[in-house]
This record gives sequence, structure tokens and C-alpha cells, in this order.
Amino acid sequence: MRKIPRPLRQIFRPMTPRSSVIEQGLVLTSILAAMVLAVMALVVHGINNDAEEAATRSIRSIDVAATLDKLQLALRDGDMAGRDLVGGRTRDRSDADRFDAARFQARLNLAGLGPLTSDDPAQSERLSRLSPLINRKFGLGLRSYDAAAPGARDEIDGVIASMREGEGRRLETYRATQRYANQRSTWIMVGSLALVSVLSLVFWMLLKIEFAARRALEGRLIESATTDELTGVANRSDFDRKLVQEWTFRNRYGTALSLLVVDVDGLQAHNLQWGHVAGDAILREVARRLAARLRRTEVLARSGGDEFTVIVPQYRKEAMAIAEQLREQIAEAPFHIQSGGERPSSIVVTVSIGVAEASDVETPRQLLASAEQAVHEAKGRGGNAVAAFHPDSTTAGMRTTTSESQKNTEPSPRAANG
Repeated sequence: MRKIPRPLRQIFRPMTPRSSVIEQGLVLTSILAAMVLAVMALVVHGINNDAEEAATRSIRSIDVAATLDKLQLALRDGDMAGRDLVGGRTRDRSDADRFDAARFQARLNLAGLGPLTSDDPAQSERLSRLSPLINRKFGLGLRSYDAAAPGARDEIDGVIASMREGEGRRLETYRATQRYANQRSTWIMVGSLALVSVLSLVFWMLLKIEFAARRALEGRLIESATTDELTGVANRSDFDRKLVQEWTFRNRYGTALSLLVVDVDGLQAHNLQWGHVAGDAILREVARRLAARLRRTEVLARSGGDEFTVIVPQYRKEAMAIAEQLREQIAEAPFHIQSGGERPSSIVVTVSIGVAEASDVETPRQLLASAEQAVHEAKGRGGNAVAAFHPDSTTAGMRTTTSESQKNTEPSPRAANG
């Protein structure tokens, strides 16, 4: 069996079982709309053919009526010529000429009626009765006119009237067929277009749903690619991208930029004592408290196992104040954790924060390294502290400033059963 061509596979691909219901609905709606239009075209074409045939027959009936009128005129001219000759009103050759012309015209009209009435047996039968009457009336010539057909004119008029009446009925039938065909064609087109419009509306709604589903999926993909799964804040890759953006913005417009590195004190000890599930809960609560304090212009991200970073569009002094508020936000209330089947326990969790300003370094990587160096200094002083990075060529390359409120703080974590 030959393989299906690739273009056809692409067309019918949405109908595979793996496709979504919406895609199948879109394809089905398109097929139904195309089928409706095709059926409408075929039906209207058939109706138009019937209407065209009825119009042709109507013209034929009109021609029959006109030919009958001509035939009656010829008969009248022949009668007048015969009566004039018999009454002795004229004696010249013109009477014979008039009679011959009327006879020729009558026979010509009889010949013309044959093809026009061939499709109607009733009319053909009337014509077969009319022909011998007219031939008998004119067949013996002008001199024997009276003796040739006594009383034939009344019978001829009766047959012609009968043919005219039958042709009138046929004409009315054909015109009624035309009117019915036009009305039917109009209603079929209106109904088909209405159905296609409904299908188009359904197609549009399904397309909107599909686009919304795709946008939602794209949003979820972007969120999963840029969000830390555990804490719900930005992940390391998103942090790196936004840090470069903020750095570029600062270089272009000369704005302030600082970076905070937040390290959870003693997380490893908490994991050993309470388990990694409790450690994860601590990280989630830390992220929640940090996000609750930060503004929309400040970017919070999780850059490592127990480390968070905050991009702050402020100078060092304001960044130190924000860092101090974040430290207090974490330490002001105990954390409630659930460990196994025991009752919830309350523990004190603290963080150490390092602050670095962009004006002290040359690259975003150096800014991150400086903030990490400052947080190591804060943790070296016992934790629960804020330290800032300052470049200083007279020392080992830096000096740190510790928040005054933390110089005498004792940062050792403690736990108490609740």
C-alpha cells in the first residue's frame, strides 16, 4: 500500500486520536461548512435548470399563441377573398392572389405549429384535427370555396380556441414553475448561508477557545521555565535574564541598581532535625515573607538551595534599609512546621543578607559575586545580619558594613515545641 502524501497527512493530521477535541471540532466544522456549500450549489444548479427549462417552454407557448393568431388572420383573409368573389364585389385577379396568399400563410403556420406542440400530446392531437380542416377549406381553390367547406370555419375556430386555451394553461404552469423555482432557490441559498454563518460562528468560537488554550499552555510553559517549582518565585535562569536587563537599563539611563543575596541560616541543621519536607516548608515560607515585603519593581528569585536573590533598583543606602526590613520580616515570627505525626512545632528561622551596588563593579557577574561575598561576611559574623560590599584597595579587596541593629544580635537558631 502506497504511503499517503505528506500534504494530505498534514491536512488530516488533526483527526488523529492524539489531537485535541477542539482541533477535531475545527476540522469537522470546516468539513460541514464545505459540504453545506457544495449541496447548496448542486441543489440550486438543479433548480436553475428546471427554471431555465420552464422559461424555454414558456417562450414556446408564447410562440404557439402568436402562430395561432397569424393562422386566424390568414383564415380571415381567405374568407374575405372568397366572400368578395362569391358576392360579385370584385372580379379582377387580385382576389385569387389574396386567396393564394392566405392559403400559403395558413399552411406555413400549420407547419410552424408542429414542432412547437410536439411535446404536448393533447396539443398534437388538436393540431392533427386542425390540419385536414384547413386543407379541405383551401384545397379546391377560390372558385370552389363555398362548396368546398360548408360550415368548416366554425369547427376550425373551435379547434383553434381549444388549442389557445390549452397553451394558456401550459404557459401558466411554466410560469408557476419559474416562480416556485426562484422562491425555492432563494430560500435554499438563505438557509444555507444562515447555516454556514452558524458554522462559521462555531468555528470562530472554537478557534478562540483553541487560541486561549494555546496561550494558557504557553503561559504555563513560560511559567514552568521561569519559576522555581518549590517556592513559586523566579528561578535562576529567569533571574540571570532579568539581571542583565536591569544592568542594560542602568547603563543606558544612569539609574540606581543594587543586588541582595539572602541566605537562610542553619537550613541544613533544620533538615537534619525536622526532615527535608520541613526544610522545603521553611523555604516556601521564607519566599512568601520576602515576596510580601517587596514591591513590584523589585525582583525576587531563588538562585540556589537555601539562597535567594533580590534585584533592587536603589542605591546602597536604600538597599541596606530594604535588606534590614526583609531580615526583620523573616525573624519577627516563628515558623510553624509539621514533622511526621507529631504536633506542629514552632522554630525561629533567620537569614543573612549581602548587599552590593552596581556602581562598585563592572559586570552583572561581578555584582552577584560581590553580593555573595557580602552574605558570607554576614554569615561569618553569626548570621541574622545584613552586610554590604565596599571595594577597598587597602584591605583584601573589600570591606563590609553591618547593620547597626545586628551588631549585638545572637543569631543561633532555636526550636521550641508548640
